[in-house]
Amino acid sequence: MPVDQLQTPDGFWARQDVRTAVRVRDIGTLVRLLVRHTGASQTRIGAVVGLEQGYVSRVIAGRKVTSIDVLERIADGCGMPDETRMSLGLAVLTAEALVMEAHAHAAARDERACTTALHQAEQTLDRADRSSDPQWLGYFDEAYLSAKFGHCFHALGRYQQAERFTACSLQMDERYVRGKAFNLTLLASIHAHNGEPDRASVIGAKALTLTSQLRSARAVRYLRDLQTKLTAHRRRPAVRHFINRVDVTLGQRR
Repeated sequence: MPVDQLQTPDGFWARQDVRTAVRVRDIGTLVRLLVRHTGASQTRIGAVVGLEQGYVSRVIAGRKVTSIDVLERIADGCGMPDETRMSLGLAVLTAEALVMEAHAHAAARDERACTTALHQAEQTLDRADRSSDPQWLGYFDEAYLSAKFGHCFHALGRYQQAERFTACSLQMDERYVRGKAFNLTLLASIHAHNGEPDRASVIGAKALTLTSQLRSARAVRYLRDLQTKLTAHRRRPAVRHFINRVDVTLGQRR
């Protein structure tokens, strides 16, 4: 059981070296600074954050901390102020974790649990102050969240909602070419499911153009899945053109 919070000296969280460590999520440096400025031992710090001393030692030695649960324990046990938590990206990471949970529920066809997790993710992101987010969290925006909603509703077979969210996801930063290729292929797949093979082929062709610029096995797999879905409609000129173009661009299937 964690004990009382670690007492940090006044101004500790405002120090430039502390702010930098938090912003880049260098938890090893942050713990070393806590040891230096509070006089606490590794054992003491482990106690207040609910982690074993050996784990704390490995973090100081350079072990990366990516678990949201561990980051939250450190924030809680060390009395990290809200502004610093935002710099650590905890709100956004929590939303990301909820989205991953929703994906798992969607795969299991548990619609109620999926929509609950998605709603919580949306609320978490809405409440977050993004002004102090670290740069590496810039990808997690409304377009990204819309794409995740689209994937979940697609897995649930709720294609009307999937189409709406996936279309919104295309209002994204054009620098994220890989993500846009994914989202276009998802939208094309939704149209294929909705009995719109020509429209699916047109959108799929846009995804193919982007995928040809990438080295992404996942993007290729999504396009191959779309190609398979559309094979039953290959007598249609637009579909036949798309299927043939996929084979020319990605190579014939073995």
